[in-house]
Amino acid sequence: MLSHSYKELGFGKWMLTYIAIVISMFSLTQILLPLSKMLPGALSLFYPYFLAFFIICLSQFVFLIATYYSVLYFSLTNKSSLENNITKDKNTNSQEIAEVLKVEIGYNQYKKLFYLTLTFIDEFQKEYTETNENSKLLQPLLYWMLFSYAKKQNVMLTNQDMAIAKFRMVDYWNKESDFKLTQELLFFNESGHFELKINEKNIRINDMIFLKSKLSFKDIFKKYFICFVPTDVKTAQQLYNKKNADKYLLEHFEGFYSNISE
Repeated sequence: MLSHSYKELGFGKWMLTYIAIVISMFSLTQILLPLSKMLPGALSLFYPYFLAFFIICLSQFVFLIATYYSVLYFSLTNKSSLENNITKDKNTNSQEIAEVLKVEIGYNQYKKLFYLTLTFIDEFQKEYTETNENSKLLQPLLYWMLFSYAKKQNVMLTNQDMAIAKFRMVDYWNKESDFKLTQELLFFNESGHFELKINEKNIRINDMIFLKSKLSFKDIFKKYFICFVPTDVKTAQQLYNKKNADKYLLEHFEGFYSNISE
């Protein structure tokens, strides 16, 4: 086990051979010392030598263990320092996005990947198109899809969770890209009502039928369904009352959801 650990740290053949010898000699003393006590006569005369040999082997064994943990500690410290430097360099080299021009969200059937594509202008007025995609991207994309659909329907979202939603949208992108977003670039804010600044013509949601089949996609629209109900209907149906709003949700959501399209 100790030999394998040293090998993982990159030590060479000679060191591994030395470790094997120390462990073998240390194990041998565990046999010789009891035998010299159990068998009187010639072996008992060698007991002091066996004991001295045991002490030498034990000290070498302890030295190897101490050395291993010391090397492991400094190795991890250096690795952590290197990663911090890389992160610092990455943040130093990151650029600010000046304006978001287009948003595209969807699912690539060929690659089997969810994706988010932004077309934007950087601080030097250079235009870029960047795509983030992976097989587990649906959850981070839910708020992007919700805001995008709301923009297409000329709906401003309002809910106590909107602050968290906006943070997650920006944070997701910034973790994946060297081009950094801010909330001010994406959202209009009017008395607690929020909408994307991007023109609805420049927002594209692909493969809506597939996305609608996902339970998490349906759940997020159900959570914010009240935002899509016209103000005059809210007033007439007294939907500012939670009990009335819950009843209206049960009666009307399926019809609303079946009509979601690009």
